[in-house]
Amino acid sequence: GINNLEVEFYDGGYEKLASGMRNLKTVAIILVVVSVATTLAVLFFFIFMFISKQKKRTAIERSLGMTKKKCMLSMLYGIIVVIFIGTIAGSFIGFNITNFVMSNSIETGEELYSTTFSNWVNNSDKMAELSETSVSANPLVPIFICIAVIIVSLVISFVFIKNNLKAEPLKLLSKSEE
Repeated sequence: GINNLEVEFYDGGYEKLASGMRNLKTVAIILVVVSVATTLAVLFFFIFMFISKQKKRTAIERSLGMTKKKCMLSMLYGIIVVIFIGTIAGSFIGFNITNFVMSNSIETGEELYSTTFSNWVNNSDKMAELSETSVSANPLVPIFICIAVIIVSLVISFVFIKNNLKAEPLKLLSKSEE
């Protein structure tokens, strides 16, 4: 029978910390989406430029008697070499940079969130100390990303090569350079 009873729990500033972590998660998701879009745009641009510049070469090869399959493989070899080297180097360098940044952020010995001058923590000395843990990036992530980029680039390459091979070689060779 108590009216207007209010109960307040002091969570030691957890709610403010949790909201900051949610904001960081949102920023991380946005960065991942932007980086995926950028990677796809670069792949489309590179493959488009590489294959569209090869139309005349493909027409000459087909006129000399190469089959469409051999022409496709000929174009794929060049793309595969460049994409494999770029993807593997990028994944390796990204993995090493991530490990470096993560290890340096843990080894500084400083708290990740300083509450010294904060008005929402009653006693900063009562806060739980951060336990030092060995944090490193998962090596499966760059391997997965590398494989995914290679598969996506091969699919995009096949689409562009199929469109390139649709053109008749004699029509292409008879056109004047524009």
